[in-house]
Amino acid sequence: MKMKVYGSHPSPFVRRTKMLLMSLGLEFEFVPLNIYDMGADRSILATLGPIKKIPVLQNGDVILSDSKLIYHYLMNLKSAQSFDLESEKMLLTIDAANDAFVNLVLPKRSGIDVSEDKMYFNLQRERISDTLKFLNQACLDGKFEDWNYCAICLYCLVDWIDFRELHDLAPFEGLLSFKQNAAKRADVIDTDPRKFV
Repeated sequence: MKMKVYGSHPSPFVRRTKMLLMSLGLEFEFVPLNIYDMGADRSILATLGPIKKIPVLQNGDVILSDSKLIYHYLMNLKSAQSFDLESEKMLLTIDAANDAFVNLVLPKRSGIDVSEDKMYFNLQRERISDTLKFLNQACLDGKFEDWNYCAICLYCLVDWIDFRELHDLAPFEGLLSFKQNAAKRADVIDTDPRKFV
């Protein structure tokens, strides 16, 4: 039975999971869901577990929600080496940026003015600024030269920021150069959310 991945095309967490499966040579069926629609798609997500978080990977009786958990499961399935501590720290930084952006996007989609000078929003903006600077320097220092899961996750973040116009990336030449160098990869092209809009 072929694995299934449930999620939305634009999600950087879903995209990284699809790209990981491709890089491992694993076949899967993608099931697109509109997770903000309170109708049928949310009902499907609810049948997969109480978390209602994407991506969801289904492999027979195994159902996993969370891209990092899915990563560890797939690496174990392929008997491939997982992260070292340095890579874990880098992924934590990438995920912190992703989460901070999500923490601004969701209230905005709910009609809340996230530009207000409020502690919660200020903390997200501070985290975004600091993590992008850190990741930009890491790119300039050559830490993302190898195309591995960390690089996949960084690409998905940076391209999602660009696609959704979430932040001005012009000052971050390392991130932009990294994105440009990876843009012609087959897995990047195949998973580009712009194709599904």
